Amino acid sequence: MTTLLTIDALRQRLKKMWRRFPVTLYRVGLARAMGALPVLILTTRKTTTVGARHTPLEYRRHGSRIYVISPEPDTARWFAHIRDQTYATLRIGDSSRPVRATIVTDEAEAVRALFLFRLSVPAPLRWVTWSARKQAEIQPQALKKTARRYAVVRLEAVPKTVMADVLPPVTHDRAWVWWWVGVAVVVVGFILGNTRRRG
Repeated sequence: MTTLLTIDALRQRLKKMWRRFPVTLYRVGLARAMGALPVLILTTRKTTTVGARHTPLEYRRHGSRIYVISPEPDTARWFAHIRDQTYATLRIGDSSRPVRATIVTDEAEAVRALFLFRLSVPAPLRWVTWSARKQAEIQPQALKKTARRYAVVRLEAVPKTVMADVLPPVTHDRAWVWWWVGVAVVVVGFILGNTRRRG
């Protein structure tokens, strides 16, 4: 039982790391390549501790507006942060800017934003996209229901002078390469150890 619980905890940890993998790619210096993906990094200020939180989010553009989705608004930390503090910083590729984050309350606008997520992405990129996994929920007949369940957030650029303290975007830091190497070594060692015990 202990082994099963440990394996389950490891799976949850790996799943969380996988969701945050785009942040790591930015940190190891692949910002320009990441700019080709429909994924931005939103930096919000933590509300319970000091510091910033970097969250990868799939996005869609409509004119000067950028929309992101929170399928789990009650538990998503980044959503709680922007609900308490309006301003954040986003990064797309080599570009970063301060933004005002507004929770969309108009159902018509939310439906229009969700409709944008029906635009498909190339197959190799679907591993990072929410829309590829939730196609049934963003079909035309389901959009209104989905808009009531999910939270749609509108991001609009603002001058830096509007923010008293501009949050720094995720930065280039090759030290994270060694962190991931260490994690890989631990995971491989754990798997090999369990395999030997079973044998």
